[in-house]
Amino acid sequence: MVTRSARIRFTSHVAAGMQDKPGAYFSDLLLAVVRSLLLPLLLQEIRA
Repeated sequence: MVTRSARIRFTSHVAAGMQDKPGAYFSDLLLAVVRSLLLPLLLQEIRA
């Protein structure tokens, strides 16, 4: 579950990234999505 402050920080980061460099923004977004999907799986594997 994402905390409120993290969501706000991410949203402001997204807004800044879109104005700054769209290419870097999309790679950052992709990295964030991959991380959010893979980390829980890795944690499950470690616990199992």
